[in-house]
Amino acid sequence: MAHPRSHTSAADRPDVGSGGDVRPQVPGARRERNAVETKKRILEAAGAEFAAKGYDGARLGNIARQAGIQQALIHHYFEDKAHLFEAVLALGLESMTKGVWDLLEQLGFRGKTERREHVTRDDIRILAEAFIGVLFRFYSHNGVFLAMVGHESRTNREQAHRVLVDNVRPLFEAIVGRIREMSENGNVRRDVDAPNLVLSCIAMASFAFEQKGFVTALWPAADLESESFITTRKAAIVNMVLDHILVG
Repeated sequence: MAHPRSHTSAADRPDVGSGGDVRPQVPGARRERNAVETKKRILEAAGAEFAAKGYDGARLGNIARQAGIQQALIHHYFEDKAHLFEAVLALGLESMTKGVWDLLEQLGFRGKTERREHVTRDDIRILAEAFIGVLFRFYSHNGVFLAMVGHESRTNREQAHRVLVDNVRPLFEAIVGRIREMSENGNVRRDVDAPNLVLSCIAMASFAFEQKGFVTALWPAADLESESFITTRKAAIVNMVLDHILVG
């Protein structure tokens, strides 16, 4: 008498490797992947909602619908709207802050790498080009973040301020400190105002992306999205910085 076939779904069948070995399913790993994907969808939907409506106008129900999940999952992963807002801001800042921290360490200006007392003009140019490059990549690819900060800067929201203080201020202070050290060592001019210099770099890199309408009104031929504009603009800023700080 023939035995009936067992009907197992693909999800129930063991994973068989190329050598015939049977790898057991790992439900925990699958749940972890699902959680990561769910949080990613929530953050993307939340970024769009906060950017369009600001913190006060954003609704968790709208975010849940856009993410294709139940609103309870937002509370499960992020507790409330305030914590979700902070998470979106922190994620937006991560690409810039990590890029600059890595840059400082690679060039021997921070961390475990041995600190260099003598810095050449070429070192300073490389640092300036890389720093401005990180800023341009950040501002040209983070429209949602810029819109969120723009909304909240008009209301001076505490959450936005705290995220910037926690994530950006240490980086700002590290760069300022290193410029001051280079000034004291004679690598750059001794009269360089380090905080104003760093703030000016950020402002020059961000302005065209934060104020597109203003820039195109003044400069109609400027194609702000083109690679040629970005390359030319970066070079202009780097040269202005170097002209200001280099000795002789």
